[in-house]
Amino acid sequence: MTPETELVLGAVQIGLDYGATNTHGRPDDAAANAILDAALAEGIATIDTARAYGESEVRIGRFLSARPKADLRIVTKIAPDLGDDPVEATRASLETSREALGRERLDAVLFHRPAHLTTGGGAALDALTDEREAGRVGRIGVSLSEPEELEAALAFSAVGQVQFPFNALDGRFEGERTQAAIAARPDVVFHLRSAFLQGVLLAPDPRILTRIFGAEAGDVAAFIDGLPGGETTAGRLRALLAYACAQPWIDGVVTGAATAAEISEIAAAWRDAPAIADDVAAYVAAYRPNLPPETLNPANWSQS
Repeated sequence: MTPETELVLGAVQIGLDYGATNTHGRPDDAAANAILDAALAEGIATIDTARAYGESEVRIGRFLSARPKADLRIVTKIAPDLGDDPVEATRASLETSREALGRERLDAVLFHRPAHLTTGGGAALDALTDEREAGRVGRIGVSLSEPEELEAALAFSAVGQVQFPFNALDGRFEGERTQAAIAARPDVVFHLRSAFLQGVLLAPDPRILTRIFGAEAGDVAAFIDGLPGGETTAGRLRALLAYACAQPWIDGVVTGAATAAEISEIAAAWRDAPAIADDVAAYVAAYRPNLPPETLNPANWSQS
């Protein structure tokens, strides 16, 4: 982890009942404010949200309006359905986000789907680029899920920020070609999500592991338990963040939380993680199970 690498609050759980292991559901207004207050108290300076995250943007906007001195950077994402008029949909999504968040300028705006970089022959991207040139948007980019999508996105010079899943169980983005594409764009901000794989890697419930990984569930459980410090949930938290810390090319790690207490636990583990980064990286290189790529994408998981 470089000194510039930051812990980012993922705000999907502020607006939706989200996560394979989330037993709290969507927080009420008081609980949502407590999460955001805890993030501020822990020195977190960036929040990641989206039009598609239910009440997330509105709640963040209300929180910030009551705390005008709070210095928070906002990353949000364009609505995932651009319909028949992608330019108008992009502009409308931006205007709705600005109104909800109470911000005239959005620090970073990402497309929620990588296909939108080329929608309308690139018209949606042009519309977002125009907003950046007008000073109403900082960095523009895309949220994506596959290495091939990352490599394609980095071919667009307008892309200045990307977000994608990365964790100790998932080595898809560590391939030589993908890493070469990342190295060729030092101007791009790389934010990683899914460090805990929706919490599945923190408290490995055998029923959830079996549903997701099938015959490989036992290998996954053994891998998680064997992480340095992996015999406890706190140890797993620290080890999984340490693996992200071991990657010198990352700029931020996006993690969600269902309660204020979880934010404090994550922040404490983040501070401790660099000390064991080398040990965790060596363990992952030696013992990570070889899983089918489709099982690593939550979009493919059965909800039954």
